[in-house]
Amino acid sequence: MVAAILAKLEADAEDISRDWNAVVPGTETRFCAIDNLLPTPTADEICAAFPQNAEGFYSRASFCEHKRTSSDFDSLPRVLGDITFAMQAPALVQKIGELTGMEQLKPETSLYAGGLSMMFKDEFLTHISITITRNPDEISSAEPALLCHSGLG
Repeated sequence: MVAAILAKLEADAEDISRDWNAVVPGTETRFCAIDNLLPTPTADEICAAFPQNAEGFYSRASFCEHKRTSSDFDSLPRVLGDITFAMQAPALVQKIGELTGMEQLKPETSLYAGGLSMMFKDEFLTHISITITRNPDEISSAEPALLCHSGLG
């Protein structure tokens, strides 16, 4: 999975850097969207693996987030752990840092922020997130993101 994501980031490097560094009127939030980050069968498998009712996920709510999280990968389909840890691979984090100019990024191997997240209607994040979604139209403006998160379902 890491190799496929790195290949996509490399192929889209110029667009990612341009979009991340673009000035967007009305917001100071930087963002970019990476279409087809994963092969369609892999993305479909990840989407299908998320519990539609958030079973096994815990609600986290504060002024900066309202989402559901789980780091109990033993009770979830294996592909959810695979994608979560792939996103923490040092080579992938380093590449994202290079493309965004945030070269001091570090993998969050402790899963302190909750591991895997999912959001439903009216739930939100107010910090950088990596979001994997099947449909970009499903992402709300309340989710500033280096797009690639588990707002699936």
